[in-house]
Amino acid sequence: MPAANARTRRDGLTRERILHAALALVEREGAEALTMRRLGDELGVEAMSLYHHVPNREAVLDGLGELLMTRIEIPEPGSDWSDACRAFAAQLRALTLDHPQAFRLIGLRPLASPAALAPVERLLQCLVAAGAGPATGGNTRRRSCRGTRLAPPYAQECRDDGRPARNLRSSGSCESRSGGLSRR
Repeated sequence: MPAANARTRRDGLTRERILHAALALVEREGAEALTMRRLGDELGVEAMSLYHHVPNREAVLDGLGELLMTRIEIPEPGSDWSDACRAFAAQLRALTLDHPQAFRLIGLRPLASPAALAPVERLLQCLVAAGAGPATGGNTRRRSCRGTRLAPPYAQECRDDGRPARNLRSSGSCESRSGGLSRR
């Protein structure tokens, strides 16, 4: 490859571009295809060029989690908590269906960056605004974070009467798990 062409490609390399290429690679060829060398090939650069933007493969995986989670939009705190939970669950499910290979790869990893955790934090703010106390908030935080790590594509939202919708894999009703939050 001519030096000018290599320089042009390297100059256009960014963390965001690397993450988008990683997402496309994983979705197209599966998790085993995600190596720094293969990602460099995908971008038309040497693998070593990637290390100026991401320190290692683990950072790419964390970045994929961030890239996917930042697509989730949660209503403002003060919104109905059950609507916020439904919106979170529906969007998380959509991500698992839209990006099944990537979600399998990152779905069991803890979310590491503030940007990746922002939707979870926003959801928790909605729950606190609805009256979740420290005890409830802690339990809710653990459940929420666990949900963002596992996010099974079969999970469905609760119905208005508080009973689980079909295919919801959990015990009890949605209302019994609400921790005493009030409906608006």
